[in-house]
Amino acid sequence: MAEFFQAQGYLTHAVTEGGMVHAQFGFAQGFDYYFQSARHVDHGVEKSFEWMDEHGDKPFFFFVHFAEVDHSGHRHGENSKEYNDALISNDAWTGKILAKLEEL
Repeated sequence: MAEFFQAQGYLTHAVTEGGMVHAQFGFAQGFDYYFQSARHVDHGVEKSFEWMDEHGDKPFFFFVHFAEVDHSGHRHGENSKEYNDALISNDAWTGKILAKLEEL
């Protein structure tokens, strides 16, 4: 998908917590900027905000992969505090991403 957007003149940017969306499986292909974190994706999203400040005047495709909800669900169960906390965290980060896009 990133290659499609590149061909249309978009900058491409991805942030992932890894898992199956890992560079070693080819997911970095087509991205101008690909940030992969072994820990929570928040650090990558914060770096993405800096990237958006610098490049936000151009069309871009932004991909973010939150894996913690899935990991927490498998590790602790779907009714666990850990799973609920991961959902709340992802929801908060999604809100921050949308607010940043609105700001641009």
